[in-house]
Amino acid sequence: MLRFWKYRSALAVTSALALLIALPFSAAALTISTMSLPQGTVGVAYSQTITSSGGTSPYTYQVTIGALPPGLSLNASTGVISGTPTTAGTSAFTVQVTDATSTTSTQALAITVGTSGTLDVTSPTLPAGQVGVVYGQSLTATGGTLPYTWSAIAGGLPAGLTLNTSTGFISGTPTTAGASAFTVQVADSAAHTDTQALSIMVNAAGTLVGTTMPLANGQVGIAYSQTLTATGGTMPYTWSVIAGGLPAGLSLNTSTGVISGMPTTIGTMSFTVQVADSAAHTDTQALSITVNAAGTLAVTTASLTAGQVRVAYSRTLAATGGTMPYTWSVIAGGLPAGLSLNTSTGVISGTPTTAGPSAFTVQVADSAAHTTTQALSIMVNAAGTLTITTASLPAGQVGTAYSQTLAATGGTMPYTWSVIAGGLPVGLTLNTSTGVISGTPTTIGTMSFTVQVADSAAHGDTQALSITINAAGTGDGEVSLPGLHGLCNAIARGSYEGREHKRMAPPFQALLDRAAAAGMNRDDFCQKEFGSFAHGAARAHDSDRGVKLSDDDDERSKCLDANSSASQSNASQRAQSHSEKATDHEAKGVSIRGNKR
Repeated sequence: MLRFWKYRSALAVTSALALLIALPFSAAALTISTMSLPQGTVGVAYSQTITSSGGTSPYTYQVTIGALPPGLSLNASTGVISGTPTTAGTSAFTVQVTDATSTTSTQALAITVGTSGTLDVTSPTLPAGQVGVVYGQSLTATGGTLPYTWSAIAGGLPAGLTLNTSTGFISGTPTTAGASAFTVQVADSAAHTDTQALSIMVNAAGTLVGTTMPLANGQVGIAYSQTLTATGGTMPYTWSVIAGGLPAGLSLNTSTGVISGMPTTIGTMSFTVQVADSAAHTDTQALSITVNAAGTLAVTTASLTAGQVRVAYSRTLAATGGTMPYTWSVIAGGLPAGLSLNTSTGVISGTPTTAGPSAFTVQVADSAAHTTTQALSIMVNAAGTLTITTASLPAGQVGTAYSQTLAATGGTMPYTWSVIAGGLPVGLTLNTSTGVISGTPTTIGTMSFTVQVADSAAHGDTQALSITINAAGTGDGEVSLPGLHGLCNAIARGSYEGREHKRMAPPFQALLDRAAAAGMNRDDFCQKEFGSFAHGAARAHDSDRGVKLSDDDDERSKCLDANSSASQSNASQRAQSHSEKATDHEAKGVSIRGNKR
């Protein structure tokens, strides 16, 4: 009997083990991972995927309770909810997923569908103003049915400012410092309305104020550069980002306020910049930059300069990405009277006839029918209003004299010019009376700055500008200091080659011989005394070859002649002759750049 029970026990254990081996390992529990779904809009295509985990694929989806919004359907195999909603409202429903083993799981979800083009004020904040400084800012809205009508329904704008009920442009010259809170309302042609509480801080005259308008969009892989601006306070300014962050790939130059770089990631980055003056006064401004995907169609014009009644105006809208050619149009608001938009080139041109602000929205479409829009405005000043008409400045070159004159119209002469933000390239200065930027640049790079012109009645206008300084040319017929230094060393070693070296070798050889006669070591001459003689040698050779000159004659070359042996007197006289030629060329104001041969 005992043997029988032992046999039965062994058989039971064996059967249990066999059963465990035969059973598969259980998979993770089947679960719907999607916890919520985004809002849709009537008339706008919608597509979202329900996702699941665990269980054994493939999955099958169905709605077991409630219903999807009208116009949408659920793909049972992929879990994609797609279609075009037709009715506004919220639809609650339950989705069930079933796996290959008939295991199920459910998830309660909802989709809210908004009204197509719901009217909405999109201006969350307004920048500060300053007493006595012209102010202009556009209110913006989306949705509804154009045209819009704007009004201030509570509170009041700062003294000196008004709201254009047709364009939503707040403009004027503030007269009183302080904060003004108010509520604006926008109404569309179907009598739909929306409101927004806003405020404008007006600072006292001379107070430091950040004046940067909205920043242009960027694009992944495309170089970006925008300059932050401010008025008032005591120069120089120092800029910093104190909240949020710039898009990846961009950086802020703390001295010039230039945001530049190459964006690497798409998306919108919001941040707050602070400007501090030399007296430790500060001001802040909330800004944002949207970076679009590479190749995405985007309008890159963020703002337009002011115009003047009866003065010709021309500005070109710019875009990147998409597939050319582009087609431009104004889809909301309107250009100032007298101006028109060339739909092919994006040039806004003409002669304004009426003073005042005009707010409008431009649209660019590419050949693949992709579109994008940008809200802009143009302020047209009355005839005689002081306005800077210089829109851009040409590039310069290291070591080459530069001169450009800033221009303005209107106001009461004489004008006074100044740089109020950023700085000119090293080596250049601004004549405050004539508006001439001149000098000889010494450093390559792009410098962004803001100039201000003031007339005798204390009216002013500003303009953001930049100058790019390129490296000194190294082509044949042009002399560069580093190249001459290398030539000096090459001749001292007794080895040189190349067209430029052979062209310049004779005068350098003569100078080296004279240096040796005066008891100077050749290596010391090239390393220590080179700067005093190099261009003198270049002039001595090139003046005979018809090359234009401009450098000051080198008096130290004469001193070397005085210390040379009598046998070098002829060479000394020749150097003196060339010195006179160089002086004659200087009097004519010619440059050191040689003729191309």
